[in-house]
Amino acid sequence: VKFQRFGSFPPALKDLALVVAAETSAEDVRFAVQQAAEKAAGNQFAVDPVRIFDVFEDKGLGDDKKSVACAIRFRSDERTLEDKEVNAAFEDIQRIIGETTDYVLRS
Repeated sequence: VKFQRFGSFPPALKDLALVVAAETSAEDVRFAVQQAAEKAAGNQFAVDPVRIFDVFEDKGLGDDKKSVACAIRFRSDERTLEDKEVNAAFEDIQRIIGETTDYVLRS
C-alpha cells in the first residue's frame, strides 16, 4: 500500500444531475461523467473519481426516467484552481455528455 500526502490546495467541487432512462445503470452514468470530466480537464488539473450521491425516480421526470446526481472533484497539487477554469471544464463536461449520450441535464 502506498500513501500520498494530502494536497495543500483545496479541491473544486461541482455537482451534475442528469435525467436518464430508468433502465440505465447509475454506474454507466458515473462512468460517462468520469470520462467526460477527464477529457474536459485534460492535463490542466486532476479529476478524482466521480461519485454518485443521489438516484431519484419520480413521474415528474417523465415516463421510465430517473435522475442520477454525480459529484465531480477537481484538484491540483501545484496551485489553487481558478473559478473560470473549473467552470469552463464543467461546461465542457456538459457539452461532451450532450454529444456522446442521450442523458439530459436535470433542471
